[in-house]
Amino acid sequence: MLDIDFAAVAVVFFLVWFLVFVLTRIFFNPIRKVRGERASILGGNRAAFRQASEAYEKDLQDIEAALKSAKSAAAALRDGLEAESLREKSRIISGTSVECQSLVLKARQELDEMIKELKIEMEERAGDFAEHIEKRLLD
Repeated sequence: MLDIDFAAVAVVFFLVWFLVFVLTRIFFNPIRKVRGERASILGGNRAAFRQASEAYEKDLQDIEAALKSAKSAAAALRDGLEAESLREKSRIISGTSVECQSLVLKARQELDEMIKELKIEMEERAGDFAEHIEKRLLD
């Protein structure tokens, strides 16, 4: 039959538990502590990364919204300025047109007066020329 020495088993059992206790205190607990600290640091880093990413996305959306509103405001301002410039252009053109028409009428009146004066002068000179031609032909 099998002969078991209980004293040896107890010593081995005690040594194994002693080694487990010593290794746990000296080796496993520091490793667990380092791993726990590392996990908490990584967790904090992940949380900080998530927060930074969310802040970045929010800032990006705010910038895009501001850009859209600035573009629409610029388009509205440009359209308003174009409409204003077209009104000013039409006003200037109509003012210039009226002024040109008045200048044309004034020039026509002056030309009509000059034509009348020249007709009168030509009638007077025509008589003189007729007499002069008549004298030449008769001489």
